[in-house]
Amino acid sequence: MVMNLQFQYALSTVVTAVAVLSLGLFVLFKNPRARPNQLWALFNAAVFVWAACQSIHIVIHDFSMAYFLIRLYYMFGVLWIPTLYLHFILVYLNERRRWPLYLAYGFSFAYLTQVFNPKFLAAPQPKFSLNFYPEPGPLFYPFLVLWSTIVMYSMMKIYNAMQKASGIQRNQLRYLFYAMLIGYVGGTSNFLPVFDVELFPYTPYGTYGVPIYVAIFTYAIVKHQLMDIKVAITRTGVLLATYLVVLGVPFAVGWWGRAWLSTQLGANWWLVPLGLCTVLATIVVCP
Repeated sequence: MVMNLQFQYALSTVVTAVAVLSLGLFVLFKNPRARPNQLWALFNAAVFVWAACQSIHIVIHDFSMAYFLIRLYYMFGVLWIPTLYLHFILVYLNERRRWPLYLAYGFSFAYLTQVFNPKFLAAPQPKFSLNFYPEPGPLFYPFLVLWSTIVMYSMMKIYNAMQKASGIQRNQLRYLFYAMLIGYVGGTSNFLPVFDVELFPYTPYGTYGVPIYVAIFTYAIVKHQLMDIKVAITRTGVLLATYLVVLGVPFAVGWWGRAWLSTQLGANWWLVPLGLCTVLATIVVCP
């Protein structure tokens, strides 16, 4: 059981790293001069640094290397995820009010100076099935509050824009909102072990929410030209992408989580993947 959970922590972050790197590069190469595309690529690069480094440090046995990787992915990844996302949202929405962005960058740069301060990131410790995981110092608590505040503000901005939009723009914003909601809800599960909390199956399987957001975002590009990206694809390709998201994700949840779901729900374990399928189908189909 321990090795299986450690494997899932590692696998989920590897899948995440590959997915976000692929999406970031794809969007950038479609229009490398567009500011939203550049920011989207930078945001996904930050997520990639976090996921790639975490997939290594949770399985290695070298304390010094684990501590180095943790500091590395906070320095170039975690600190910039909410700030770059907010920057992307404000540019994408043509928002002229930029003072929230200045505060967000101030937050990222301020904590950048604290990466090597043990009062922020204390020496990593073995946690649950993981060889090493970040240990919070006293500065970590306000960091997490501010990090979450920037994320929630960004989500609020795009939700409000979605409510005011109409037609294809509303569809584009709706896909972007729900894709990122799933991604953030899933990705933030990785903060729980920092505080010695393991909430199975949310940890470790919550991380798969990030590749799910990539799948939904990609679908939105194909069907609704999100980011003004036009992809030449047949109707068969659109249907295939739809089925991949709506059926593939619940199937994966049922495949990997059936044992645990059976212990919680007994013979009704199948209601969870069915409910997930229904939610995804609603997001994809509803105008």
